[in-house]
Amino acid sequence: MLGYFIIVIRRIPLVVVAKLCDENTAKFIQLILEYNPEPPFNAGSPETAGKVTKQVKLAGAEILAATLAESKQVAIRLGVKP
Repeated sequence: MLGYFIIVIRRIPLVVVAKLCDENTAKFIQLILEYNPEPPFNAGSPETAGKVTKQVKLAGAEILAATLAESKQVAIRLGVKP
């Protein structure tokens, strides 16, 4: 019984995001977290997330590019050859 309540409590934030933003945003978050034990949406893995998978990949590429650029700047400031 306790396990059921834990699963329900974990699902609530994604349902709230879907209500406040939209279902696609909730699926995006669910896929990033890879939340798949008993998900409110069928988007807990790349195989089931559909078009949200592409959005996560694009967001990840942007984050990776920004991180790489910042790392190069830090290396330059530290006198390390990037």
